[in-house]
Amino acid sequence: APEPPPVVAVAAPAPTPAPALEHEIAEGPLLDPDVLVEEIAGPTATREQPDPEEERRARVRVAMDSLEHCVDELVAGVGDPDSLGRQAIEDATILRDENSLDPIVDAVERLARVAPDDPVDVASEVARQISSRHVLAALALRVAGAREDERRDGLMRSCHSLGEPAAVALAMTLAKAEDRNARRNLVQALVRMEEHGLKQAEIMVQPGSAWGLVRNGVAILGELGGERAVEHLMDTVQHEHPKVRRETLSALARVGGEGANLLVIGKLEDPDEEVRTTAVRAAATLGSGRSVKVLLKRLDEEISKDVQVEILKALGQLGDPVAVPTIEKKALGSFLKRPPVEMRIAAYRALAAIGTPHARSVVATAAEDKDPEVKSVARSLMAAEREARKQQAAAKAAGKASEESAAATPAAAPFPGS
Repeated sequence: APEPPPVVAVAAPAPTPAPALEHEIAEGPLLDPDVLVEEIAGPTATREQPDPEEERRARVRVAMDSLEHCVDELVAGVGDPDSLGRQAIEDATILRDENSLDPIVDAVERLARVAPDDPVDVASEVARQISSRHVLAALALRVAGAREDERRDGLMRSCHSLGEPAAVALAMTLAKAEDRNARRNLVQALVRMEEHGLKQAEIMVQPGSAWGLVRNGVAILGELGGERAVEHLMDTVQHEHPKVRRETLSALARVGGEGANLLVIGKLEDPDEEVRTTAVRAAATLGSGRSVKVLLKRLDEEISKDVQVEILKALGQLGDPVAVPTIEKKALGSFLKRPPVEMRIAAYRALAAIGTPHARSVVATAAEDKDPEVKSVARSLMAAEREARKQQAAAKAAGKASEESAAATPAAAPFPGS
C-alpha cells in the first residue's frame, strides 16, 4: 500500500495592523462646539447669528400689543389701573425710542377722549405722561386732516383733556397750515380749548407776528369773545394788511356790543374796497340803529358800485323806514341817468324787506319796469309778499280756532276730596 503524503505545517497569516488616524484626539478639556464645527466643516458653517432688525421689529410688536391691551383695560375700567398705567408708560417709552409714534398717538387719543377732567385719574395721567412734543404734533395733524364730524369731535375732546400742551401743538400746526379746511379745524379746536385757546390767540396777535398768524389769532378771538378779545381786536382792526382788518371786522360782528359797532363804523371809510364791504356786512349783522345814519351817508359818498350794493342790502336788513327815500332814489335814478341794474335790484329788495306801504308801492310800480330783469325781480318780490301774508293769515286763523276750542272745552272735574 502507498504511504500517505507527509503533513506540512503552514504558519497562520500575521494580523493586519489598523490604519493610523489622521488626527489623534487629545485628552483634556472639551473644545467649544463652534470651534469643532469650524474644524470639521470649514469656516462657513458657523452657527447662524440673530438679525438685529428682526429683533427690533419683534420688540416693537410686543410693545404695541402690550400698550393696546393696557389702553383697552384702562378704557374699560377693568384690572389694576396703577399697574396698567406703569406698563403703558413703559411700552410707550420703548416705542418712542424706536421712533414708532402712531401707536402712542392712538393710545393718547383714546385715553384722553374717555378720561374725566379729574387730573388724578390714571387714564388722564397716562395720556399726559406719554404725550411727548412729537406725539402732540402728530395729534394736531390728525385734527387738521379730519373730515368726518364724529372723528373731528373725538379728536377735539382729546385735545381739550390734554390741556395747554395740546393747545401749543395746535397753534404751531395752525401757523403752518395752508389748507382752508385744516385751518378751520384747528381754529375750532383752539376755540374749544377755551382759556388755553385764548392764551394762544393772544400770543398770535402780538406786534411783529406774521400777518397770517395774526389773522388766525383774530379768528379765535372772534369766536371766544369777551373783553380780552375786544382789547386785542381794537389793535388788529388797524393792521397794515387788509386781510387782517377784514378778519377783525368779521370777528367784531360775532363779538357784538356797542364797542364793536363803533370799531366797525370807523372802517366804512377804509382805503381797501373789500375791507369796506366787510365793514358794511358787519354793521348789518350788529344791527345797531346808529349804523343806519352812517350807512346812508356812505351810500352817497361811496365810489364803488359793489360797496353801494352791499350798503343797500344792509339797509334792507336793518329795516329802518328812515332809509326808504334814499333807497328809492337808487331804485329809480334820475331822468337822465339810471343806476346799474344790480344796484336797482338791490334797492328794490331793500324796499321790500323794509315793507312800509310806500316801499311796497314802489316795488309794485317796478313790476312794469322796462328792464326785464328788474321787472322779473319786482314781480317775484310781490309774489313772495302775497305768500307771506297768506301764511300769516292762516297762522292767525289757526291760533284763533285753537283758542275758541280751548274755551269751549269744559274744565275737568276735580278729584274727590281735592
